[in-house]
Amino acid sequence: MLRMKRKNNQRRKFYFVLREYSILFLFVVVLFFISQQDIDPFSFHASQTLSTALTKDFDSITTPEDFWAWTEVILLPALYPTFWYNGWKMKYLDRQFPFHTEAFRIGPPRLSQIREAADTMKKGNPPKGWIVATSNDAYSCWQFNATSTVAYSSDCISKFSMELPTVISKVTSTWSDLQRNNWIDKYTKRLVLEMSFYYPSRKLFSSLLMAVDRKDVGHLSTSAVVGTHRLFQYENTSDYGMMIAHILFIFFYLVNFIMEAVIIKAEGKKFFFSMWNLISFVSIIGSTVVICAFGIRYHLSSEALRNIAESTGELRIDHFVDFESTFWWDEAFKSVLAILVFLKTLTLLRVVRFSKTIAKFIALPGAMKNDLIAFSITSAVAFMAFSSSGEDSLTELNANLQMIQESLDDTLDIARSIWPDAEDTSDCSSFNQTDQSVASNPLSKKPSQDTYETANEAAPQASTSAMSMVYEQAQSVLRTHEDNAARLDEVQNESRRRAQAIVQRKLAAKRRLRQTGRGDKRMEQIAENAEVLLEQHAADEARLERQFENNRRLFRGKLRQKLAARRKQKNEEKK
Repeated sequence: MLRMKRKNNQRRKFYFVLREYSILFLFVVVLFFISQQDIDPFSFHASQTLSTALTKDFDSITTPEDFWAWTEVILLPALYPTFWYNGWKMKYLDRQFPFHTEAFRIGPPRLSQIREAADTMKKGNPPKGWIVATSNDAYSCWQFNATSTVAYSSDCISKFSMELPTVISKVTSTWSDLQRNNWIDKYTKRLVLEMSFYYPSRKLFSSLLMAVDRKDVGHLSTSAVVGTHRLFQYENTSDYGMMIAHILFIFFYLVNFIMEAVIIKAEGKKFFFSMWNLISFVSIIGSTVVICAFGIRYHLSSEALRNIAESTGELRIDHFVDFESTFWWDEAFKSVLAILVFLKTLTLLRVVRFSKTIAKFIALPGAMKNDLIAFSITSAVAFMAFSSSGEDSLTELNANLQMIQESLDDTLDIARSIWPDAEDTSDCSSFNQTDQSVASNPLSKKPSQDTYETANEAAPQASTSAMSMVYEQAQSVLRTHEDNAARLDEVQNESRRRAQAIVQRKLAAKRRLRQTGRGDKRMEQIAENAEVLLEQHAADEARLERQFENNRRLFRGKLRQKLAARRKQKNEEKK
């Protein structure tokens, strides 16, 4: 009883561990699938293309003059193309794609400047274009005094932003005004140029952020960041596969959450004293964060796409579209998901490496290796034998069908040889067209009743010699027709007898051939059976001889023992 109870406990424990391991394994598989499908392989190419086309020689900027020269020579011609390589003028829609890229520019670029505090400026030396104003709170702040540009703002702020025009002529004019009024001076702390793009062929969104920072030593340093992300969710068939993966992720998350909650309730504070339990607890928290980050990312993506759809303008987008928060949450989602994949993979490896039950289960195929190989070989041989027997049966069936086809062909040949004679015989019964009522059915054995009635009616009316001659000709035609019909009947019967005889001879010959083949097979089978019987008989005789010899030796041994005992008894009696 104790042994049975112990086995039952081990069996229940094995099922529990196997179920837990299966859930963990499936959870890890779903995590790997989501993390892999969430990354588009084209995103790296898109980022590299934008970086190559729009940030060329950007790192060579060290002074404000270099920045203005770089924008006029490299940035603006690439960002606002007007002619194709062959000199043809671009259409308005084509001009929204930067040169040598497949990215559609979403709205105008945004140029921002962060300035140092206005209190740091020396009194009596205001820079050209900039003035220091005092707000209602008695704070000093910067204001750009060049009203001819779009950068003018009456607010007292330290960050100045403006959206560049969408036409190259207006952009060039604005750029000249900014440069002429010293928009970048020694009090400029940071310049930021932001652009948003969309790849229609891959449904990817990209953002390009180019920053120019003024260092304490006075020179400018540059940095460029390109980010490419996917904002569309559940758009095509593959996205519905991702939806199923997300549903499975939530399902396994709830299962793990319930299991961990039950264990924590049972163990209490002791649960947190184990490192692996802490990893499991952190994994639950990470899964929760992943779900929240995905929800926030989905909401922000939907809002950004809705703003684009509701925009106005010539291309329905006349303002800069900021994807910074959306991309940040997308990066957060991917980072937390990567950490969660690492933790779950580590937990899975720990279960595989340190669980005795799972180790036995995994080592089971290795222990069954020889039996599995033997079973596989036997199954392969049996399958090949079955296939060979099927091929033999198919060959025999094809042979039988071929024989039937040959018999039918012979029958058709005989039928074709019969009908031409019948047609020739029927042609002999044709006569003058004046007697069409008789010649209409040349194969009939007797004339029709209408023909006799016509001839009998014509007889009483024959009052002249011409009519009597016609009557005699009709009678002769009828007699000739009867003779031809009788002759045709004899020819058909003779042909039918000949055909039957030929068919019977051929069938008898084929039957003899088939019986001969079957007889040979029977003789071979009988010979094989006879050989088997002879071998069995010889084996039985040898076995009987060995048995007889063994019995003889046993009898002789027992007889010697009895004689020895008898002699011993006589010797004792004599004494």
